[in-house]
Amino acid sequence: MEQFQSQFFLLVAIAAILVALVVAVVHVLKTAFNISNRYAPLLSIAVGLIIGFVTYFLPAIEFSLMQMVFAGFIAGLAACGAYDLSKVKK
Repeated sequence: MEQFQSQFFLLVAIAAILVALVVAVVHVLKTAFNISNRYAPLLSIAVGLIIGFVTYFLPAIEFSLMQMVFAGFIAGLAACGAYDLSKVKK
């Protein structure tokens, strides 16, 4: 049980780090290709999934492909939620 908890917290920490990457990549893509803000959440999730897939191939990662893609998905959701929170309501 303790090993499961430590692996879970490590996976959450990796997802939290991926959030910053997803936010940065989405911002660059939005400005480079003039993508509407309407598609930012979908773009965040797609970029999160791709980054999660790519991080699976890093030598220091000891998680399965499914776990890393899930971490990327969570990072994408968190990135689009952070984006929505940063918008100013009028």
